[in-house]
Amino acid sequence: MVDMTAALLERAGIPQVARQTAWLLSQDTALSTSALFLSLHETSEADRFSQKRKRPLSIKDDAEYLADVLGYPKEPGSAVWREGFRILRSIFKWNNPLIPIEPALFADLIWENYFAPTLPPSCRDFLSRVELYRSSLTRAEILTRLRWPLPLAMLDTTNIDFIIFQNPVAVRVSSNTTKIIRLHDLVPLLRCDTQPPVRYAMQDFYGALAHCVKDSCFACVSESTKDELVALFPEARSKAFVIPNSVTLSTSEIKPLTHPAQEPYFLAVGTVEPRKNYRRLIEAFRN
Repeated sequence: MVDMTAALLERAGIPQVARQTAWLLSQDTALSTSALFLSLHETSEADRFSQKRKRPLSIKDDAEYLADVLGYPKEPGSAVWREGFRILRSIFKWNNPLIPIEPALFADLIWENYFAPTLPPSCRDFLSRVELYRSSLTRAEILTRLRWPLPLAMLDTTNIDFIIFQNPVAVRVSSNTTKIIRLHDLVPLLRCDTQPPVRYAMQDFYGALAHCVKDSCFACVSESTKDELVALFPEARSKAFVIPNSVTLSTSEIKPLTHPAQEPYFLAVGTVEPRKNYRRLIEAFRN
C-alpha cells in the first residue's frame, strides 16, 4: 500500500516520487498494489469550495476538494461545536478502518488530481489494477495525538503486508504490516531556516520521526540522509537502508540541444528554493 497524501503537494519532488512508486509497484504482477487517500482537513469543506468559482487547471485546489469529498461529510453545528467534536473524536477514536473507494465513480478525479501531474496518459489504465482506499483519519487528528499525551491513531491494515509513507507519519498500523518511511532528507530539522515559517513544523517533524524510529523501517534516498538519521537516532541504524531515487530514460528521449550554448554551462534539475543550495553550486562553477 502506498500513502498518496504527498501527491497533493504540487507537482515536483516528493509528490512525483509518491505517484511513481504507486505506478511502479502496480507493474509487478506478483504484488497486489493498493493506494491510500487520507483527508487533509478536520472536517469536509466541500460545500464551501463548491460555492467558489473554480479556476481552470487549479490542480492543488481540485485535489484538496477531492480529499474533502473522500473524507468526512459536513458536520452540523457551529465551528466551536465542530472543533470540540474533533478533539473528542481524536481522544476516543482508536482504530481507523480502510474504506474501499469505488474506482468506477472516482477514477477520473483520482487520476487528474493525484497522478496526472507526473504520469503520462498512457499509464492511466493502471488504476484498474490498484485497490483504492480512503480513511477518515485526518492530518489534524494525527497532529492532535502527537502534540498531546494521547495514544497514536491507528490504521487497520490487517490485510496489508507493507505501507509506504513519503514522510514520517505518527500513526500506528496493524502488527502484521511493515511500515516503511521513504526518508528524503531531514531539512525540516537541520535546515529549518530554509523552510516556510509554519508553526510547530519543526516540532511535528521531530515528534513524528521519533515515533517512526520505534515502529518503522527507513528507505533513505542517500547515505548522507541515512547518516543524519543515525546521528539523531542511533537506534535507527539497523532499520535504515539506502535506496536512491532512480530515473528511467530511453535513448530516444535524450536529444542534443537545438541551439548549443556558446559558453560553458551546467544543468541543475530541481525546485528553485534556498534549501537546494544553488548559490553554492554557482560559486563552485565560477571558481
